[in-house]
Parts: sequence; C-alpha cells; structure tokens
Amino acid sequence: MENKNYLFSKTTLAFYPLILLEDFKKSATLPDDAIPVSDDIRDTFNASPPAGKVLATDDAGMPVWGDKPQSALVLDAEFLRSMKIDAANTYMNNKQWPGKAALGRLKGDELAQYVRWLDYLDSLYAVDTSTAPGIAWPSLPS
Repeated sequence: MENKNYLFSKTTLAFYPLILLEDFKKSATLPDDAIPVSDDIRDTFNASPPAGKVLATDDAGMPVWGDKPQSALVLDAEFLRSMKIDAANTYMNNKQWPGKAALGRLKGDELAQYVRWLDYLDSLYAVDTSTAPGIAWPSLPS
C-alpha cells in the first residue's frame, strides 16, 4: 500500500504535508483543489525538473513534467550568454590584455590569443537567444 502523506495543489503547484493539515486549515493556506498524492509522486516532482521541463499538471490535477515555455527558455539562454560573457571578460582582464593592447604591449602569440577571445566575445553577443533551446554556442578559444 502506498503512503499518501502529502496533498498537491494544481493552482499553487505545491505539495502540502498532511502532518500539517490542521495548521494549513487554521491559517486558511490550504488551496481548495489540494488532492492526496503518494510519497513517491511527491519525491519525484519535488526534485529538480529534467532539462527543458517545469512542474505542471495533467487534466486530473496530478503533477507532471511539462515543457518549459519558450519565454523561459529564452531567459535561460540570455542568462547563460551573460555568464559566458562575464567569464570571458574576467579571463581577458586577468591576463591584462585590454591594458596591454592599449599600450601596444601585446605581440605575437599573446596578441593572436587576445584576438581569438575578442572574436569569441563577438560570437557570444551575436547568439540569437530566441532560438533556445536549439542554440549552437561558440566554442572557447584555444
């Protein structure tokens, strides 16, 4: 027999432990649509969702993994691009390349490497995040 120690609400997309049922009722914080679910279901859907998925509900109000909305995928891609840009700028600044370039002190291999990193930054800025999740991210320079 399955343990059913939780309730799930499709309106709040949240799990409520039955052990706190009286507290939820007293504080009027238990949604009217809360239904009993097994501990296994709670454990499955209380975890991080698979890539590209979010917690959703089926027609019966049970939790399921649904597709992440396109707008959220775009925001994720914009965040990732920002992180990649920040990491590239930090790398180049730690090498002091911008200052050395301004003073004409970059030569040979060091100049070539700096140019590859600048090209990488240009490629990151050119990424069309509206095509998420199907983005072919540029590779780190060698």
